[in-house]
Amino acid sequence: MFSGVGGIVRINQIALALCVPAVLCMVGCGKKDAAKEASQVVAKVGESEITVHQLNHALATVPAKPEQAAEVRKQVLESLVEQQALVNLAMESKLDRDPAVLLALEASKQQVLARHYLERQLGHSTDVPEDKIRAYFSTHPQLFEQRKIYDLAELTVQGGNASLPVEVAKRIEAGADAATIKSFVEQQGAKAYLSRDVKAAEQIPLSVLPKLASLPEHRSLLVPGNGRFTVMELTSARLEPVDFTKAKPIISTYLQNQARSEKVKSLINEARGKTQIAYLGEFAGATVPAAAASPAGAKVGDDVITQGVGALK
Repeated sequence: MFSGVGGIVRINQIALALCVPAVLCMVGCGKKDAAKEASQVVAKVGESEITVHQLNHALATVPAKPEQAAEVRKQVLESLVEQQALVNLAMESKLDRDPAVLLALEASKQQVLARHYLERQLGHSTDVPEDKIRAYFSTHPQLFEQRKIYDLAELTVQGGNASLPVEVAKRIEAGADAATIKSFVEQQGAKAYLSRDVKAAEQIPLSVLPKLASLPEHRSLLVPGNGRFTVMELTSARLEPVDFTKAKPIISTYLQNQARSEKVKSLINEARGKTQIAYLGEFAGATVPAAAASPAGAKVGDDVITQGVGALK
């Protein structure tokens, strides 16, 4: 987000970070309560005021290094000023009465309330016991103690008949390389794209990593997908292990996020259980689905490990 003092904060990034406050501001624009009157005003845009509390709230979403803090503060304030100028024009145009805008405002309000409810229920993350961290470390040696960097040829195949993966698997077993398989699948009417890449262990799906880690050089494996499949040919691999000391904070963060994700699912299921839900119209008779993704953005994936281990290079 930051690229030096000259262009520390890009306007479009600030706008994205502040989009919900901006939308909600349109609802209460021009209404001054006691708290606002008592706060310090840092800018006036027409009849509207921007307070130090609004500025500090916006700054909380824009992390900065201490030496950049003053410049970032100015940049964020300018973004708030420009945002308020646009809001003023929107209000003059009576956009706050537009049905589409009203729907967007209500949707934003719903998202904010749901997100903040979950965040308050989740509270602060607790420390993960070291024995759990060590257990994860020891059960995923390919990510840590036996971590490798893989030089790969990856063939992505789409289309062809239903038996094509079986035929490709036979050729892989016979030792055919990715280039040979590419020619074969294209002859069968499938589309194929061959690329070469270098990937660290944490960039490989966990379901594939153990197989790849034990694969001899110049051999391939088939990875099924949704409407396509991939042939991964191992050109070479080299060891670049990560010890427990370096891995510990990464694993701890991953397990904390995993626990929060499970709690979010539990909270959503609890909310559904306490509420009478009826589906009407075209959705009449619909079955109750599993808990959806969290509005709080608590989705957990292997990217936590990917980003963490990758940063240790």
